[in-house]
Amino acid sequence: MNPSSANHAAYPFGAVYLLEPEYTWTGIERDMRLMRDHGFNTLTLWPAANSWLATRPDEYVFDDTLRYLDLARSLGLRVIVQLIGQNQSQEFAPDCLMRPDMVLSDPGAGAAAGGLKGWNNCFWANLNHPDVDILVKRYLETCVAALRHHPAVCGWDIFNEAHFRSDDPWTVARYRDWLRQRYDNKIETLNRRWFRRYRDFSEVNPADRDAPYSVWSSMLPVIDYEHFRSQTLTDICARWAAWTRAADPDRQADGSPVRPVIIDGTSGQLLEQSLSGRNNDEFSTARVPDCDIFGGTFYPKSWGRDLGDRPWELMHYYGMSRAAAVAAGKPYYVNELQTHTQAVLTPGSEMSPSLLALCIWAAIAAGAEAMQLWRWRPFLRGYQASGRGLTRLDGTPGPRAAAVAALVRTLRENEAAITASRPVPADVKILVGYRARVVHDVCLKGTSGHQSGSLRGWHRVFTALGFAVENASLECLSEADLATPVMVLPAAIALTDDQAAWLARYVAAGGTLIAEARLAILDDNGVVRSEGSPGRVLSEVFGVIERDVGPAGEFTWGGHRLPAPFLTQQLELLPSAGARILAREAATGWPMVTENRHGQGRAVYFASVQGTAWRENLCAYAQQFFAGLFPADHPHRVEKPEHVLIRWHENPATGDTLAYVMNFDTGEAEVRFASGRTLRMPPQGTRLVTAGIWPTLPLDEAARSPAFT
Repeated sequence: MNPSSANHAAYPFGAVYLLEPEYTWTGIERDMRLMRDHGFNTLTLWPAANSWLATRPDEYVFDDTLRYLDLARSLGLRVIVQLIGQNQSQEFAPDCLMRPDMVLSDPGAGAAAGGLKGWNNCFWANLNHPDVDILVKRYLETCVAALRHHPAVCGWDIFNEAHFRSDDPWTVARYRDWLRQRYDNKIETLNRRWFRRYRDFSEVNPADRDAPYSVWSSMLPVIDYEHFRSQTLTDICARWAAWTRAADPDRQADGSPVRPVIIDGTSGQLLEQSLSGRNNDEFSTARVPDCDIFGGTFYPKSWGRDLGDRPWELMHYYGMSRAAAVAAGKPYYVNELQTHTQAVLTPGSEMSPSLLALCIWAAIAAGAEAMQLWRWRPFLRGYQASGRGLTRLDGTPGPRAAAVAALVRTLRENEAAITASRPVPADVKILVGYRARVVHDVCLKGTSGHQSGSLRGWHRVFTALGFAVENASLECLSEADLATPVMVLPAAIALTDDQAAWLARYVAAGGTLIAEARLAILDDNGVVRSEGSPGRVLSEVFGVIERDVGPAGEFTWGGHRLPAPFLTQQLELLPSAGARILAREAATGWPMVTENRHGQGRAVYFASVQGTAWRENLCAYAQQFFAGLFPADHPHRVEKPEHVLIRWHENPATGDTLAYVMNFDTGEAEVRFASGRTLRMPPQGTRLVTAGIWPTLPLDEAARSPAFT
């Protein structure tokens, strides 16, 4: 699905279309012409096979799919075929081929009847069962063989919203193999670190991993199993991607695949209260060798969230999946974006046409290189019946379709500039780590953690100032990351020695590092550093060492009384470092904010989980301090209301800068750029500002720059 394969300036934009046996071909052709007329050029089709045409329940028939592809080609539309990701019985696992032993052991199965959350997985086949593997491989090979030669097919979406969690014997067997590899096949090493007494890895039973006296001695049985769960999902994706690539090996002249393999994670899991529901380490999954494109699915007003009221978190939500794609060197696509209400009885999940348009522009501004909306027509059946969709229930375009058509017209008019530009290098990176997050959550014994709230708070701090904020993984840090001006470590209680050494090198080379309470008190095995937080290496960087801990408190900074959430550290300054105290705890006088010069850089330390406070409320004095970490004339420094988002892009060939400016508020807003120029933003409107034209425009003409409304 590389845009360059047809027209390098054509931004892939469209929606997911579900073939339904109740649809007539007159209606399907109408739908496709409407999508074409709305400016769509790329669609996603599910299911790949047509069970309603089969004479046997285990037969794969593609007649309707091929007819659909013929129609798409005649209309100039390209099609991504979604192979796996919705209903497994219509995909790789016809029910007639499933046996009871092939069903996964879902930790939440049966809970829904008691009013609890219910299933963790959306499917029921055990993806680690060897006979399920056989079914998946057969299905992928059959679909690809039937469809790969059709000129309308431009890609394979092989696992939509990748996730898997099961406690079955086949998965446990894979876990034991994973432990053998992690501990160099030495059971004595595992025994020593786990504080257990096994003769062989085959005796390890994860069912007892969180027994109180086990966790009392070592958190590793829980940490390793949760870490493994993410890795076995990555391994599943790797198997499926390899089978798909083997079935479709065609390459273009430049070596890129003719029909790329696409995987999308359960997006933004590191921002959720719990990792254990989906176990998706996006940074790991994106690195699957035969995955050509990594994507995400996003529902800003569903499942209890409403990011329209907190648009800075919407941008963070989009940015986590993009960061995983960038770290893996893969293009980043939005494979699903919510279009409307969730289901029949879900008040509060409605998407107004104006909010939908803003969410689309925000995703493009976040760096999405293609856009697929979920979906063109509302659900016909099932729990989400009548939900989603750009059309009315009868398939005629509704107000959301009209809003999207207007947006796509503007997109096409400005396509050359948009497709030639990418997000600028980050001014700030918020550092995350999957295993570090697992350690954090295990320390809280499964209760809601504070790391996700702190991540969101620190992202809010710098987004409010207009800076380019991105996410980065502690497990994927590179030499290029050393050039990032500011990095933040929210609630990072567990670091490896290598990570601590890299961070020390980053600060010594001139970077600014911000961290929070109990930094690196543990290593990634959950073992305490006896020298205390933030550990031997980072104590020299920050110029402080922990002497004791205390409860949540308050402190005064620049005349502002601020909360010190969750817990506080009692810090002692190292005489050799020369750190200075910026704020003290109100009751005890202990240092709460410190700053230390180290090498060519500086390190700022908060003796509380301060990001959780910033998530709720920003502090004007603190914002001045954070803005002061950058030069006064930094081009990305902007004065604006918080509900106005700005994303900076640049053309790598010309150096031209574009600014996406999006006003999520229902009132007008004014934006003042570093140059002193101002821009009036309409209610719930979007503008694209070309930085190069600013000097030629009188101040009161700024709002007439190339604009999206």
